[in-house]
Amino acid sequence: MVRLPLDARHRALQAQWTQAGGWEVPLHYGDPLAEHAAVRESAGLADLSARGLWRVSGPDRAKYLQGILTNDVQALAPGQGCYAAVLDVTGHLQADLRLYAAGDAFLLDFDPALTTSAAALLKRYIVVYKVKLDDVSAEWIHLAISGPKTGEWLAALFGLDLPPLPDYHSVAWDWRGRPIIVIRLSETGEDGVHLLAPNGAGADFWDACLAAGRPVGGRPIGLQAMESLRIEAGVPRFGAELDASRFPAEAGIEHAISYTKGCDLGQETTMRIKTQGSVNRKLVGLRLDGPALPEPGARLLADGQ
Repeated sequence: MVRLPLDARHRALQAQWTQAGGWEVPLHYGDPLAEHAAVRESAGLADLSARGLWRVSGPDRAKYLQGILTNDVQALAPGQGCYAAVLDVTGHLQADLRLYAAGDAFLLDFDPALTTSAAALLKRYIVVYKVKLDDVSAEWIHLAISGPKTGEWLAALFGLDLPPLPDYHSVAWDWRGRPIIVIRLSETGEDGVHLLAPNGAGADFWDACLAAGRPVGGRPIGLQAMESLRIEAGVPRFGAELDASRFPAEAGIEHAISYTKGCDLGQETTMRIKTQGSVNRKLVGLRLDGPALPEPGARLLADGQ
């Protein structure tokens, strides 16, 4: 099991542990319900450094990714980003990711469970393109602040107000002489940002984040709260609601698809679903009576159906 760069900080906060994609990550810090409530009422700070981060560089980087990913990579200017997927030739999901245009390269952000398989998939399609793929996960600390008081938290931390950025777009801010990439993004249904900080600044930056958040009611949150918040917000995750048996339209992630960008893997099926037909399954949320949740995979019936 791989430990996070901020492992000692989490242990000092009495974190309870679980695993994600071969990493040991905080499950909660003693009270997962309070962590969940903090994100709904104020804000929470999560360490997402187990996520994979790959750098794609080289003169053909945009053309290469344009032919593999479902979204329009070539339309992105530096500081912009998008959500995208990798499909097979039948249009089924193989991976999902977040992509950020960073000057002379793209950063690809993967769920911990997908990092190895998705990178192998991308390498398979390099062929004649002049591109270079580098795993830069160890170079960054990846944090997330989510909640209605995210803006106040950032203002206390940086002394700046976050501009009204679209999702997946970013700005680079200075923190004590270190460049921090601030990305507008949240999986909780609340306002939120992801923060990429150089690994060398990680522990100090984590401490500064916690200190800045306390006056607005912020607190650290673990994977258990992040999962319950994500599910409430209807945000699917690969390995849970998303897998290789799904079409993007079934999973409700059409925002990962550009229908005007030109050819990519699985595009024929995706376009046929959009223009000529519909899907037989659709990801939805259900409100259930009673205190107990059904087991994963259980059949749910309403009026015998």
